[in-house]
Amino acid sequence: QANVAVLSGPSHAEEVGRGLPTTCVIGARKKETAEYLQEVFMSPVFRVYTSPDIIGIELGGALKNIIALAAGTIDGLGYGDNTKAALMAIEETVDISKDISGKGERSAYLFVPSETDRMSDFIVLKNRVTHESYDLDDEGAVISEKLASLLDVGEGDEIYIEIGDMNRVPVKVSHIVENYYFHYVYVSPVLYEKIYGEITDYSEIFVDFEAPSEAYEKEFSGKYLTFDSVSGISYTRTMSERIASMITSMDAIIYVIIISAGLLAFVVLYNLNNINISERKRELATLKVLGFFDGEVSIYVLRENVMLTLIGAILGIFIGKVLHRFVILTAEVDLMMFGRDIYFKSYIYSVLLTFAFSAVVSVVMHRKLKKIDMIESLKSVE
Repeated sequence: QANVAVLSGPSHAEEVGRGLPTTCVIGARKKETAEYLQEVFMSPVFRVYTSPDIIGIELGGALKNIIALAAGTIDGLGYGDNTKAALMAIEETVDISKDISGKGERSAYLFVPSETDRMSDFIVLKNRVTHESYDLDDEGAVISEKLASLLDVGEGDEIYIEIGDMNRVPVKVSHIVENYYFHYVYVSPVLYEKIYGEITDYSEIFVDFEAPSEAYEKEFSGKYLTFDSVSGISYTRTMSERIASMITSMDAIIYVIIISAGLLAFVVLYNLNNINISERKRELATLKVLGFFDGEVSIYVLRENVMLTLIGAILGIFIGKVLHRFVILTAEVDLMMFGRDIYFKSYIYSVLLTFAFSAVVSVVMHRKLKKIDMIESLKSVE
């Protein structure tokens, strides 16, 4: 092999000539060659680094010109720096299965970013439970939590990606991340080339707007859709609003469930207290004969109600968590995952509502206790 080296970097000759600080990289297969050339070019204002990745440096030197042309086009169209914060990517539909036979196959979006170190500016890969953030590596794929659940796979397991008729390639699952809409498989460009055996052909550009508005999006679409190379533009804001509207439509059902549960609690507590008082009329009348006031008689009886409410609230916190998960999993569809977390304030509201219904029952029962006549104490035991 020829002893070849390449020099590349973000540098302008006129700025180097003026002695402005500049950094470049030298690529060579042999470490000795790279270090020799590093010493030749290195100066106080011209810093040179070394790398064995000659092809990567050459591709970077070529692709940066494409990005520069795109940035110039953005300036020419009158857009600002926000629009330049872009990421090229592949997003295509693939079939995923747990084994090579394709049993239980699921469709998912295969997402490949052009720059893995900038992906977090657009998509955050994190664990829903631990909130740990992940980066893409070249050894395995990152898949969404709902897809992992449907395929019954975990971290370290293998999934099979279909790349042709009856041709499936095994890929290790590196991490499982939080995602609520559609199924996604995230892989690095290097891993994509290992799977498909070809250089990544990017077909999408993700653009980050700091302050998006409907008017700005219409203007943006109107200008870019005039290009033949642009087939369509979609906005995450529109999708987020659509999903939020769909979730909001379920609020009425949730209110009906809460009211129904409250009425059921009221009926149960009322019947229990009513039976308790009816069975103890003679005892309660005797207490009044002995000089107990109506309030003291109510406290004597209703403290049991308070204790039962407290015990029920404590048990309901744990049982309710299980029931909540059951309802969420039952209501989910294959393409969507609902949140599994219950916020602390939800527990507070539940306990307060339970005690509120108990208090209403106690007020009603207090009025009934006041009507017990002391003459009841003279009745014989039936």
